[in-house]
Amino acid sequence: MCRTAVGRWAWAVMVFCGGTVGLAAGAGARRVGALDTGGPLSRAALCGVPYALVAALFITGVAVRVVSGVALLGVVAYGTAVTHKARQTAEVRALMTGTSLVRRELVLPDPPAGYRLDEGNGELADDNFRARYVYTGAGRQRPDVVFAVRRDPGADARGGRRDGRITESVRTRGDGGGSIVLTCHRDGLRLTVTAHGAPRPDAVDRGELRRMLRKARTAGDGQVLRALRRPVA
Repeated sequence: MCRTAVGRWAWAVMVFCGGTVGLAAGAGARRVGALDTGGPLSRAALCGVPYALVAALFITGVAVRVVSGVALLGVVAYGTAVTHKARQTAEVRALMTGTSLVRRELVLPDPPAGYRLDEGNGELADDNFRARYVYTGAGRQRPDVVFAVRRDPGADARGGRRDGRITESVRTRGDGGGSIVLTCHRDGLRLTVTAHGAPRPDAVDRGELRRMLRKARTAGDGQVLRALRRPVA
């Protein structure tokens, strides 16, 4: 391509355009907080990387082209992933403006066996966060399960310690329906799992409900958004 003056100009224009697109993408990722490029000197040095990668694609050697191509694809994939992560983090932060809970207190368990997260039917209120799980397994239909986390009003008296004790209660309505409620106090939070519409003791697997309480952990941004917002059709 560089054997003629026109070819050299074309090469320069393509390298300039391709590198500028890469540079703009990196600047955008840094602006939204998805990419940490260090101080001013580091940023100045990294400005040449997109141009070098694009220029390497024009080198005759196959190995150089393959390596530069893989590096370019890796950079694009990484940039896409971290930008998406930054958007999710910003969205969760915006949703939390209406709650007194802090980010680490948004905890969720893995779904019980045979269940899945009911996307979009969760709730983040002033003092609690909850998510619903629906049964999708085979066999007899089982009740919906709701997991909720709330600030423990008695945490100060217990010093906020993680005692992990699980208590169980059964609430029965006049029509014969009822709910099984398991509660656990830990790290200044009160975690509850409620199996709605479970009049029979064998309607739910209590071991699974207890596992939910024991294994609940701080949810990722994607998990929080799936619990609170329905997926786009």
